[in-house]
Amino acid sequence: MAADLRGDLLGAKVDLKLWIGILAGPSAWVAQLALMYPIAQLTCHSGFVPQHPGTLHAISAGALIAIAAGAFPAWQLRDTPSEQRIRFMAHLGLLMCALFALVVVATWVPPFIVNRCEA
Repeated sequence: MAADLRGDLLGAKVDLKLWIGILAGPSAWVAQLALMYPIAQLTCHSGFVPQHPGTLHAISAGALIAIAAGAFPAWQLRDTPSEQRIRFMAHLGLLMCALFALVVVATWVPPFIVNRCEA
């Protein structure tokens, strides 16, 4: 019996793309929170107040770009005619990316409202 190495590798690539689509949103949001909170405290207490809003906006924009990059592979696989599992995971990845894009935008709102270091 010859091993179907090419089929196994293609299947692994598809699985990787599916998991990237599912995990991109939550990972980007966690990274956004993990960066925003300490940077907000650091900039407010060390005298870098003018850079404070720009840094927070850049982090949030980067999180949205990461979510969009993670949604792209899921978008490519959403109408795969083969397995239902692939279609399900692709649609789940798109939904997760959409949900966490909304969460990132909701987390991005406070720097627009509170634009100074206020206690």
